[in-house]
Amino acid sequence: MDENLRKLIHICFGLPIFLLLFLNWWQASLIAFLAFLHNILILPMYGKKIFRSRWDRGIILYPLSVLILLVLFRERLWVAAAAWSLLSFSDGIASIMGKKSRKKLPWNREKSFRGTGAFLLTGFILSPFFYWLIKGNMSTREFLIIISAVLLTGLFESFNTGVDDNIIVPFAFLYFFRLGEVIKFKTPSSLEMKIIPAIVVLSFLVYLLKILDLPGSVSALIVGTGILHFGGVPIFIILLGFFIISEAASFYKKSEKNGIKRGWESVWAKGGPALLFTILGFPQGAVVALAEATYDTVATEIGSVSGTTVFSPLTMKRTRRGESGGMSPEGSIAGFLAAFLLLGISVWLGIRIDYTLAALIIVLVNLFEPVLKIPCHVSHSFANFITAYVAGEIYIITGIL
Repeated sequence: MDENLRKLIHICFGLPIFLLLFLNWWQASLIAFLAFLHNILILPMYGKKIFRSRWDRGIILYPLSVLILLVLFRERLWVAAAAWSLLSFSDGIASIMGKKSRKKLPWNREKSFRGTGAFLLTGFILSPFFYWLIKGNMSTREFLIIISAVLLTGLFESFNTGVDDNIIVPFAFLYFFRLGEVIKFKTPSSLEMKIIPAIVVLSFLVYLLKILDLPGSVSALIVGTGILHFGGVPIFIILLGFFIISEAASFYKKSEKNGIKRGWESVWAKGGPALLFTILGFPQGAVVALAEATYDTVATEIGSVSGTTVFSPLTMKRTRRGESGGMSPEGSIAGFLAAFLLLGISVWLGIRIDYTLAALIIVLVNLFEPVLKIPCHVSHSFANFITAYVAGEIYIITGIL
């Protein structure tokens, strides 16, 4: 396989973005669909040099992602163009530059500083350019949103999520772009200013007690402060409830466990979805996400050292007692009870939430948890993030319907 040729073709397939100046959304979508069929049926006949395997998921997902972009943003093709340019030019150039560098990222040895830097630099230039080119104009606020979305996408893409970049890059950009459009900053209240010092002290204590490492403690400070500011005191209390319940479960038969100190990955996996929902203005989604995270943590902490049958929900195979990620029927029951307790606390705090619906969603999400985690088989933390976010999102969508 010629990797350089593969990446060069990857980059060149960003040039059709210019066609959006002349085509409407369904014409562009038709071309993307034909490219999808071409990559599956015809390209393998003559382009074997660029295939990593018979069914190369990157080559298949690339035009499919572009097709979805065009359909989702058919009324705003300039947004799709910005995301498409990030997928083709930035991701392709980053791959080429990254392979020439030996300085790897501390948090992901498969990525390099040079590759991530190339991704961000080209993204800062090309994404706003194609947005402006297709739309015809661009405000200062739009420019800042695009730059922020590119930055967050580049950082997110640098982590080992276990999901193909052809999915991560365009849809992470769209999510962060939309987040920038709806986010509303407000001045912290006097009550928030009194609570924030307590969050700082608590974050420092969990570091001293070795509950979290230093990056994890800083992440906890950011997540806690963000949830307090955007979600208010009740959602922050739910976050504290999650922390207390989870730590109580972690101390259960602690001597039999591996004793792995939690880091920033765990904090963002469990608290990140709730923070996103509060920023977006969906406090109920944040509650359900935290309840799901509570279930997952308690089920793992109790399940890894309880019962005669301990298994991994990712592989569906038996594991040793005390091994991280192990679960058991006893652990699952404990997890459900803990999640229901957190939902009960939220109702007591006056948060308007359908307790029965939320509980049902958590049960169903965890029944299908192995399926949800299949695309995230490389990263356990990202898999936890996905399940918590999906639970909150399903509650929001169901509530709207």
